[in-house]
Amino acid sequence: MNKRISIVLLSLLLVNVFTAVEISASDYLTLSEIVPTSDYGLFANDIAKFRVVVTNPSSNTEVRTDRVIITTSPQVASFAPITVTLDPGASKTIDLQFQSQTTGQITISALVEGSSAPPKTNNQIHYYNFGTKIDILKSDYYPVGSDNVIKTVSIISNGGGETVEFEVNMKLINTYGTFITLTPDVNVTMSSGEFPPSTMGVSPTYLNMPPGAQATIISSHTLTSTSPTGPWTAEIEVKPRLLQAPVRRSTDTTNVRSPDVKMKLNAVEIYELGQSMKFYIDLQNDSGVTAYIEDLTLKMFDSTQIDKLKGNVVVKMEGQLGTSLYGITIPISETKKISVEIALDKSMIDQFTQSTYWSPNEQYTLKAEANIRGRTSPLVDTKAVSLQPFNPPVRVAVKTPPTFQKDERNIITVILTNTTQNPISNMTVRFGITGPQGEKIVPVPSELIGVNLESSIWGGTTFGNIKEINLEIIPKNEGIHNLEYAFNENLEFNPTPIDFYVSAVPSNHSIQVEPVTLTSNQYVIGAPVTFPITIANRGTFSEYYNAYVEVRSRDGAVFEGRYDISNGNLRPGESTTKNVSIMTTPPNGVGLGEKTAKVYVEYHTTPTITEVPFSVISPPGTTFTAISTEIGTVTVGEQKVMRVTVTNNHEDRRNYNVLITADPNLGFTRSSWGWDVGPGESKVAEFLFQPRSESVGPQVVQIFVNSRPQANAQFLVISKLEAEKKETEGTIFKMTSNTILILVAIVALIVVVVFFMKSRKKVPAGPRPSQQIESRRTRMA
Repeated sequence: MNKRISIVLLSLLLVNVFTAVEISASDYLTLSEIVPTSDYGLFANDIAKFRVVVTNPSSNTEVRTDRVIITTSPQVASFAPITVTLDPGASKTIDLQFQSQTTGQITISALVEGSSAPPKTNNQIHYYNFGTKIDILKSDYYPVGSDNVIKTVSIISNGGGETVEFEVNMKLINTYGTFITLTPDVNVTMSSGEFPPSTMGVSPTYLNMPPGAQATIISSHTLTSTSPTGPWTAEIEVKPRLLQAPVRRSTDTTNVRSPDVKMKLNAVEIYELGQSMKFYIDLQNDSGVTAYIEDLTLKMFDSTQIDKLKGNVVVKMEGQLGTSLYGITIPISETKKISVEIALDKSMIDQFTQSTYWSPNEQYTLKAEANIRGRTSPLVDTKAVSLQPFNPPVRVAVKTPPTFQKDERNIITVILTNTTQNPISNMTVRFGITGPQGEKIVPVPSELIGVNLESSIWGGTTFGNIKEINLEIIPKNEGIHNLEYAFNENLEFNPTPIDFYVSAVPSNHSIQVEPVTLTSNQYVIGAPVTFPITIANRGTFSEYYNAYVEVRSRDGAVFEGRYDISNGNLRPGESTTKNVSIMTTPPNGVGLGEKTAKVYVEYHTTPTITEVPFSVISPPGTTFTAISTEIGTVTVGEQKVMRVTVTNNHEDRRNYNVLITADPNLGFTRSSWGWDVGPGESKVAEFLFQPRSESVGPQVVQIFVNSRPQANAQFLVISKLEAEKKETEGTIFKMTSNTILILVAIVALIVVVVFFMKSRKKVPAGPRPSQQIESRRTRMA
């Protein structure tokens, strides 16, 4: 009985023990969050980064290991399952990244393998594909006038696969760095045919753009007289609305020019009647940008305000006939001296009053007026001048050569000529010389008293109306000297001095054109070919020059045109810089092709000729196909040709330039080719090279077409020894193969012969000759 009770009690005890302890497995790891660590908005092919946080719940009492599965939708990347082991209550951060070429929203999902918990998701990352560009229509503007409105054209294109709302901000940045907001002048136009909401005058501008659409925005800003001069920048910034990224920016620059120019009539108060009136108009540019004088006009009024230059008066400005000059450019902080020459003919008669046109008793006023681009009113300067007669009318000249030597005894032969019908008696002549530094030189003799000159008509003594006077001087300075003279009652009035040059070198004629350097020898058709030339008098004589340029095809066969540059006088050591401008647009321009501009400067001797080669090309191509040839293996010292074929995919003629960069030891003979290519046509650039021993090994040649990188050319350069080794191995193999073929042929021949011999049947033997003779004898008997 006691035994049974003990068994029952023991059973109850065991049941109580097992029901008190509950046995169960630990919980799965949990995903706390998925957080993007890169920008939410990205361009196609950008790298997106994100972070997944995994936690072992605090309710677990043991270490837990699970696998985390991560996917994307659409599937732009694949991630291997990640095994995570965590202590109870611990967390772990997993940093991952992916790259997408697909535009649109990307959803990231993460779950713990085997767990019933729903996946953790994040859809904040978005890929875009869009572009923008802003262009300022002109390279130069002026604060006032017709060119004071800066106009911009902005283009935005949506290259993605979904409709996107963009935020567009445009601005101008002036020379001082001040921002000026740009807004659309008119409603934005959309290439897709859809019309966005009215956006005129709104900033920022919001555009809802379908896939493949292109929007055009036109904006402008009006300059005022207070607008700062110098460089201005236009900028556009485009991004998806409500996002800070991705952002596309584009800029373009222009220049606001200044009209700050000063003008001065650099003339004396008295001029000699009967001689040319010579003076300068000084134009000084005090601004920080190039000034452009649209026109410069000269007038000369008498006391009744009649412009005397409107009559039949010969006027030259910068050597050109006329009272106006056009299109004068003055560089920054420079002064341009405009030479003026007015013929004062004493015998000229006024056609209306029938009196002398020029009067010594009249007070004249010179007036120069310049219209400067950017100014609302012209620049004006005046100068009062008077004319005095030259009496008696004796012509004075210096006998050639007009160049004399420094620090030496020089004889100046002065020739006096009576050009009238009246003889001149007992005339007093005085001479004086002024040097280049203002120094006074007294010639010997300096005064002649009792000079007699016969009349210029028939009769009297031969050359009686001419007298030569020798003046002796020893000049101490090199440069222009002025011979001054006066006669009788005109002693207080000096006629126009005669210039002569004193030199430290032997006399010579030499006009030179300094070397011409072009900023680029290629010009896109439509843009003028412009370059400066400097003409310098390197000789010892004052020279009159005439400069012009002739343009021909590069081979000289086709004459393209002639353009006048300038003419004028240059003293020894003096130089002048002129701008050459050649139009390129037909029919008046030179058109496409290789050209040579020959600059001719005619003077005392053979003209100076300077050649300036240039090319007029089509606009650079942007849509093309470029294919390079396979080269394979090249031996050191072997000549090879690498070819690049370029096909123009535009519908018009375009220019292409092929450039390669390679190891110098490859020995390429040239690095570039360039041509104009017609629509759909192809051109082949051939690059000859001969590798040296330093280039042995794999080689890569980079190819660029219009500065765009293309597929590289790759090949192997081997040494001559390695090439010979390969050639020897090939010869041995070839010999072995030939030997085997010959042996096979011989064996086959033997087999055929043996077979033939065995298969041939035996033929019965015929009668011997002696038997044949005996038979004939028997038949004959």
